[in-house]
Amino acid sequence: FRSMNLKEAFIVFEATLGDKTGITREQFAVFWESIEDKMTIEKLLAERKEAETVAGELETDQTKRRRVDPVQSPVASSSTLATTVASVRPEYSRRPTCKCVEKYTAKVVKVKRETVNKGRLFYMCPIKDKSGKGRCDLFIFLKNGAVPTQAICLCGQPCVEKISEKPGTVGQVYRMCGKNQCDFYEMY
Repeated sequence: FRSMNLKEAFIVFEATLGDKTGITREQFAVFWESIEDKMTIEKLLAERKEAETVAGELETDQTKRRRVDPVQSPVASSSTLATTVASVRPEYSRRPTCKCVEKYTAKVVKVKRETVNKGRLFYMCPIKDKSGKGRCDLFIFLKNGAVPTQAICLCGQPCVEKISEKPGTVGQVYRMCGKNQCDFYEMY
């Protein structure tokens, strides 16, 4: 993994675990950017491979030497890896889901008001009501310094930060692909 770029690493991650983790490419990109020691990913994948080997060697009298499917085995559950990844950087591996509509993940927003928390990032409901606030009461501060200064988009390129000039979002900062190669877009 040390010599891989983000796109290659995600392809290997996806090929190894399939889509069983529920981790999106965007979440993986943020995780990849924020992780201090990329060797952790190598270690997690090695543990996964070892667990698959152990699970493959398990036999019972009922199966009469039939190999145990590592995906079905609790030892090799992909949720184990997802949980381990989440424990490394819980801020990035899994964003909280919205309370009003479970399928939406929370968006990251920056405090703009002149308060003690100005500039601090927090999760909120991605669906706005008429007043411009989140539809539900989801509000969780990220740990200070948790979001990387240089975000990486879905195609592995550095993102650029821009300030919106559109009515309704004037002055809001957003990130997008710096090379216009993918459709990455994140308002915060």
